[in-house]
Amino acid sequence: MTDLSVLWSRLPKDKLDEMDLACDLAMGEPDGEWFDVVLHHVAGTGGKRVRPRFFLALLDLFGAPLDERAIRVGSLVELLHQVSLLHDDVVDDAPRRRSKESVNQGWGPKTAILLGDFIMARILERLAEFASTEIMCDYAKSSCALARGMLLEHEARFDISVTDSLLARIAREKTGSLFRLSAVLAGRLAEVSDEKRELLSKAGEALGESFQLVDDCLDWTDGKEMGKPTGHDLLEGFVTRPVLSLARIESLPGPLPSRHDPFAFRCWAEESLPLIQERLIETGALAKANSHATRLLEGAFDNLQAALPGGGKGVVEGWMGAFLSRVK
Repeated sequence: MTDLSVLWSRLPKDKLDEMDLACDLAMGEPDGEWFDVVLHHVAGTGGKRVRPRFFLALLDLFGAPLDERAIRVGSLVELLHQVSLLHDDVVDDAPRRRSKESVNQGWGPKTAILLGDFIMARILERLAEFASTEIMCDYAKSSCALARGMLLEHEARFDISVTDSLLARIAREKTGSLFRLSAVLAGRLAEVSDEKRELLSKAGEALGESFQLVDDCLDWTDGKEMGKPTGHDLLEGFVTRPVLSLARIESLPGPLPSRHDPFAFRCWAEESLPLIQERLIETGALAKANSHATRLLEGAFDNLQAALPGGGKGVVEGWMGAFLSRVK
């Protein structure tokens, strides 16, 4: 997958290091509890921390200070992301998280759920220490959207009749909520107008939806690069938008499983996967899904350019190139 480090290439290294340290420490320093080792493990499974770095990059383009308050605000976005991953792994019964053993696998689903709850409480505790009512409201709205998206996704699992509009909503709620939060918080700290914050909100939401759609497409082409087998999502019961793109062109291999029948769904997916992968490419269905991801990105970056000061235009164009390069 393409490196998105161009988003934060302008940022001073010491600020990136400060954000990384804040993300680690926000979990809470060891205090002798048995779950300290689990918290340390969760911190070690962090990815590139795209969302808090995206937040810092936007702040920088607005000319706002990258001070201690900004670092604290951004680090809690990453913590909220970690909560969603912990709970996601339980719902999906995932054994791995970024090539490392998941908490669900290593310590069990009960520990994963309770640890996610603990980290959520830590977020509330940290926000209460320094955040304004407006910032707390931004976090509350995003937390609600994130949870709603996960609930909708859970209901859509093992459902071959799921609609494209529902999957788009799930992507906007689940993946888009944290990109939207990062963008809105940047506007909040930069003290931009309500109109510009609305543009940032739309940009973050579309960016998250496109991010999810690209990952759905990569699942059929670069499974090994994604750290999972090709077509893994379907095998796990998730009908994604590329598959629906194919279904609009031709009938999927049958007989189709009944709604919410995990055993029948997995049997059907295992048998049909090679043909679906072949037809996704031959019919152009995968290309159409990628084209839609590109349009979402273009809309997201149009809104970003409209919200940012004039000097940010060239930088945002570079960001868009980096995201578009993920689209195969």
